[in-house]
Formats: sequence, structure tokens, C-alpha cells
Amino acid sequence: MIKILFLSFSVLLSACSTKVVYKDVYIPVKCDITTPIKPKPTNDLITNIANAFTYSKLLEDALNFCANKNN
Repeated sequence: MIKILFLSFSVLLSACSTKVVYKDVYIPVKCDITTPIKPKPTNDLITNIANAFTYSKLLEDALNFCANKNN
């Protein structure tokens, strides 16, 4: 009886091991970055747009540094 149980379990478990699947596992890592100071709005539209682009570029650079630092 025990031999039949052992044989049936081994057949059931061996069916799971026929294919190996590799997947990327992403692990969150804490990265200490300082966020740039937000620009204050002015009365000039061109200056506001330039400041917004500069701010977004600084944020992007900080996050890219954090993402590439751990690779």
C-alpha cells in the first residue's frame, strides 16, 4: 500500500518538473535622493516653462541615478 502511495506521489510531482521557467524578479530598493527645490511661479510664461523643464530634468536625473546605481 505504501509503495503504491509513494509511486502515485512521485508520478504526480514529476509532472511539475518537466519545464523550467525563468522570470525577472524586481525587488524594491531604498535609494536616498534629495529632491530639487520646486521653482516658484513668476509673471513671465517663458520663465515658468523653462523652470518647469529644468525641474523635471533634475528629477529625471536623480531617479535615473537611483535606478542605475543598484545595477
